[in-house]
Amino acid sequence: MESVDPDAVETIRLKYAEILNSFDFGTRLEPGGIYFKRKLSSKSASRSRVEPWKVFQEGDVSIFVKDNKLNINWSVKLDMLYFLSCLIGIAFGFTVSLYFDFTLLLSIISGLAGAIVLVVIGVIAVMVKIDEVNEAYLEGLLKSKQST
Repeated sequence: MESVDPDAVETIRLKYAEILNSFDFGTRLEPGGIYFKRKLSSKSASRSRVEPWKVFQEGDVSIFVKDNKLNINWSVKLDMLYFLSCLIGIAFGFTVSLYFDFTLLLSIISGLAGAIVLVVIGVIAVMVKIDEVNEAYLEGLLKSKQST
């Protein structure tokens, strides 16, 4: 079995950093991976107000070789997602209790259910964003192979 070239791993890391930069993330190359954080842009006042509330804020991508296989592991901080889900779940539970005259227990259950649904939706949104970055890398790889 052929071993993976360390220069190839470094090239992959640089390409991922380039792609993350194109998605408005600031990147920092670290040994074994890339740390990324969303850039707060001031392109327009309305966009900059929404920017901090985006769930996909920061994390890291670990790129390494193990057992002659290339591994790319994503780690995304979801603290903003959990905070927003709890906040919206509490508001949802309170609203449900006011409109439907539910008991406190049913209001808490509906708030928790709302928060869980929002967390699931948020995790799916993060996974879609990760897939976009991976797809952009693979498209660039295919274009470079076709041009040679």
